[in-house]
Amino acid sequence: MNHLYTILLSLILSMMSHYAFGQQNKTTWENTFSKKGVGLLRLGDDLTTAITRLEDHFVMEVDSIPVGLFNNGKYEQVYVARDQNNQVILRFTLSETTNAINCIELFCESYTSAKGLRVGWTVKDLKSKYKKLKVSYFYERGLYIYPGKTNYGLRLNTSSIKEAEHTPYDWAEATPESLPDGLVIDMIAIVDKKADTKRRKKRLRRKD
Repeated sequence: MNHLYTILLSLILSMMSHYAFGQQNKTTWENTFSKKGVGLLRLGDDLTTAITRLEDHFVMEVDSIPVGLFNNGKYEQVYVARDQNNQVILRFTLSETTNAINCIELFCESYTSAKGLRVGWTVKDLKSKYKKLKVSYFYERGLYIYPGKTNYGLRLNTSSIKEAEHTPYDWAEATPESLPDGLVIDMIAIVDKKADTKRRKKRLRRKD
C-alpha cells in the first residue's frame, strides 16, 4: 500500500513539475502595441518567428484578399490570429521583397499604446492626443486618419455616427478639421514604411 502511494505521489509531483515548467517557458503576451508591433509580434519578423510567437496564444489561419480595386486576379496572403471565442484580434501580411512582416492590423479594443490609443477611440479622443493629423480616403479600403510622427494608419468607421450628427458629404474631400468628432476607429494598422520603400525600388528596377 505504501509502495503504491509512493508511486502515485511521484506521478503527481512529476505532472505538477511538468506543468510548472511549461508555464514558465510559455511566453507572456501583453495587450499593448507600439510602432514596432503588437504584443510579442514585431514588424520585420519572418513567418516562422511570427507563428512561433502567436501559436501559444491564438488560433492561426491563412486567408487571401484581392490586391487593389482592379486586382486582375491578384491576391495577397493574410495571416489571421483569432482568440478562443473566434474573434479576430489581428492579422498581418508579408513584404514581397523581404518576406518579413510589413503590416499588422489590430482589431481588438483591449490593446492600448503608451498614449492610450486603441480601437474604439473617436476622432475627438485622437485630436486630444495628436496635434498633427492627415486624412485619406480609399474607395476600396475606406477612410483613414494618420497621426503625425507615427507609422499608424487608423481606419474610421463611417457608419459609427448618427446621420443627424453631420451633414453627408463626399468622404474623399474630408480633412482633419471637417471630420465629425464621433467617428470611431475600428482598425489600427502598423506599417513598416521601409519595407514599402524597398518594394517600390524593386518595381522601379524591374521597369528599367
